[in-house]
Amino acid sequence: MYVVQTTVASGLYRIPVGDPAHPRRWISADADADATDVLALPDGLPLDGRGRPLVSTHTAGQIWRAEEGRLCAMESGLPLFTQLTYGRGHRGFSAGRPYRAGVDGEVYEVPVGAEPGR
Repeated sequence: MYVVQTTVASGLYRIPVGDPAHPRRWISADADADATDVLALPDGLPLDGRGRPLVSTHTAGQIWRAEEGRLCAMESGLPLFTQLTYGRGHRGFSAGRPYRAGVDGEVYEVPVGAEPGR
């Protein structure tokens, strides 16, 4: 299981399902140059179609993808961003398309990150 910690040593943790009492910090957001700054406030955490964690950042307005033990910024310019999710239907929120929700109450389709073949 993956968990994102928003403040104080922000980063991405892996928690073994068979041993949840021993979470491990996997990737530190504070030390990752590609993942902008320590005040980004990572928040939402879906997985993409390849099982890679995607982290939405509240103040940085970015989407980070975890790959090869690093957080890589894959989209920016999404202010007040709190959650990222993938649509599941044919109407409204198209299947395989990523959508951003924010504290402003708005939902937008994100131009990057669509699942291939959808």
